[in-house]
Amino acid sequence: MCYIIAKKFEGHGCLAFKTEYGRETAQLVDYLGQKKETTAYRF
Repeated sequence: MCYIIAKKFEGHGCLAFKTEYGRETAQLVDYLGQKKETTAYRF
């Protein structure tokens, strides 16, 4: 089990998503990491 954490650095708080580790989770994290220039959230 692992967690994906989304933190909005210009605000308070964060979101945490509980998930199972696997290829799909790794692909999601890679995708979200590529989007970091277009959003205030960091994963």
